Amino acid sequence: KSFNSDSPGEAIDFLKTLEPPYVLKADGLAAGKGVIISDNLKDAGEELKAMMGGRFGDAGKKVVIEEFLKGIELSVFVLT
Repeated sequence: KSFNSDSPGEAIDFLKTLEPPYVLKADGLAAGKGVIISDNLKDAGEELKAMMGGRFGDAGKKVVIEEFLKGIELSVFVLT
């Protein structure tokens, strides 16, 4: 679910409904640094506020909060 920087309270309330680890993603270009995974609700909340406060510039104005998925990550590029 995505949240704008003008609604940090809603984002933190949503975090409270999830089980750790928490996944926070800046919804913009952040030079490969825009994903935070936290095992602690307090730390996740602080990271969320920092992201929305400008840590990643304009990329953090919108933050996506996701359920953590355990497993192997795979990216596939196909040219036809």
